[in-house]
Amino acid sequence: MAAEGRKAPLLYGLPYCGRPLLRKGNACAAGWAALIMAVMRLTTYVNFAGTCAEAFRYYEQHLGGKITFTMKHGDSPQPSPLGPDWKDAVLHASIELGGTTLLGADIPNAEPMRSAYLTLAPDSDADAERIFAALCDGGRVLMPMGETFFASRFGQVRDRFGLNWMVLRQRQQPAT
Repeated sequence: MAAEGRKAPLLYGLPYCGRPLLRKGNACAAGWAALIMAVMRLTTYVNFAGTCAEAFRYYEQHLGGKITFTMKHGDSPQPSPLGPDWKDAVLHASIELGGTTLLGADIPNAEPMRSAYLTLAPDSDADAERIFAALCDGGRVLMPMGETFFASRFGQVRDRFGLNWMVLRQRQQPAT
């Protein structure tokens, strides 16, 4: 702890108080909580039953994503417990999509998502229609694209890879 009149030492640019950082009543806790929140990210990880590479290429082509990493089971420095039949399946991949990172892999017996949705919020009604059509190609419409009280365009689809998507173009709010 800093002596009277001296500044507290800094740790990662925040004052270090010399006691547990997140203890109730610690003046440093708010600064550290802000740092943790700034560093922490929520990322979605999806599993496929052998179609991860195909799905990510499709999302890259039709949704404007950018694949940033792919490793196959056969490229792993450790032998795959899944055996040689899985050597060309994806062990881990990532794609930048819609301002976030989507991670994925191929695993045996992966089941499609049922009660969770990835949600895309396009900048225009035309983009919402285009994206929805791309996701519907080979997929199953869960709620047709249409206008709602909360969105100028809204629809739900399970794509051909088993992922659930919501496409949501929010209504423009009147200027205040």
